[in-house]
Amino acid sequence: LLVSCRGKKGRTICCIRACFKAAPTRPIQDSRGSFPSYPYRKPAAMGKDASVTPKATLNVNSIGPGFGKSNVGAGGIATLKWKRSKFNASLALSDGTLKSVKSLKDVVLTADYKAPKGVTVNSKYEAGPKKYQVGATWDGNVAKKATTLKAWYSNKDNLVAGEATVNVAKGQKANVTFNQKKVLTAKYTYTKGDYTAEPSYNFTRKAPAVAVTKKLGSKDTLKVSYDIKSEGAAAEWARKPFKVTLSSSVSKKLQVGKPSLSAIFENVYEF
Repeated sequence: LLVSCRGKKGRTICCIRACFKAAPTRPIQDSRGSFPSYPYRKPAAMGKDASVTPKATLNVNSIGPGFGKSNVGAGGIATLKWKRSKFNASLALSDGTLKSVKSLKDVVLTADYKAPKGVTVNSKYEAGPKKYQVGATWDGNVAKKATTLKAWYSNKDNLVAGEATVNVAKGQKANVTFNQKKVLTAKYTYTKGDYTAEPSYNFTRKAPAVAVTKKLGSKDTLKVSYDIKSEGAAAEWARKPFKVTLSSSVSKKLQVGKPSLSAIFENVYEF
């Protein structure tokens, strides 16, 4: 290349640049021990722009005397997500949508835009009841603690609501939900090893609850929970894409009510 262009310095530099721009790796030194002056750029990472998430649910309620067909129910939801640069959008439909197309039942649209400085603008629209929600999410640090703040307005109840999550320490975080009138819920999550404990309190219902999750190997998890006020107990086994939950009421005198079973299949397919 240098021989074919000898005597024309400007042209030689131009040819070297053109050759290195076409190369997929970092430029190497030429015969004079120098590098081309243009900046090196890594190839852009390829990613998936869209995905679909089908979710199928089977519910078997009040298993015991008097059990019948009315105690069994099934349903499905499909969510299509699309992303492009800083913009994300989704469309959700259910089996109820297909049964009542004109009513737009269960049709939900969302759109998010990632703005500068850790801010994401969020929007949601439920086509059936014509309810919308607009808000923003901020991810950053407060007093050197990783923090996520969310705030939104919904015409459903004409209130401004929000949520705050703070990583208090390694394996520990606190979460609070609220609206413009009062605090709604509070939860503390503590993780150590394969165990995660989540005590919580619902200020509206004045109901404390607790949940404990245990990892079983690399794929399975088992979660047990209990709501002290409603006396509702549940055991949940999960292995992606499946989740099975057995729930019942358990009184303080250990009287057990009729159990209910829920089975869910949910998976993400990217394309």
